[in-house]
Amino acid sequence: MTIFTWLLFGLIIKHAYMDLYVQATREPSSKTKYLGGFRHYLDHGLGTAVVVMLCFGIDEWMIALALGMFDFFVHSMIDFSKANLMKKLGWTRDERRFWKIQAVDQALHYITYMLIVISAYNYYGAG
Repeated sequence: MTIFTWLLFGLIIKHAYMDLYVQATREPSSKTKYLGGFRHYLDHGLGTAVVVMLCFGIDEWMIALALGMFDFFVHSMIDFSKANLMKKLGWTRDERRFWKIQAVDQALHYITYMLIVISAYNYYGAG
C-alpha cells in the first residue's frame, strides 16, 4: 500500500470521528447561517491537517495546513448548502427522504478527500 492509500484511509476515519462522534457530543449548530457550524468545520480542517502530518511528517505542516484549510472551506460549503436546501424544501432529519440528501452530502465529502489525496500525490509525487 502506498502512503496515499493510508492518507485516504486516515481522512475517512477522521471524517467518521468528527461527523459522528465529536459532532454528537456538542449542541447542534445553525448550519443555515454561513459558518454557523464553524467549530464543526474547524474540527474537520484541523483533523485533516493532523492526518496529513501523520502521513508525511510534522515538517510538512505548511502543506498540512493548506489542505486542512481546503477541507474547512469545502466542508462548510457542503454543510451550509445541505442545511439551506433542507430548510427550503421543508425537510427534517426525522424523515426518510433526509437520507437521500445525506447520501449526497457524504459523497461530496469523500470526493473532497479524494481531491486532497490527488493534491498530495501531485505535490509529493509517487515516490
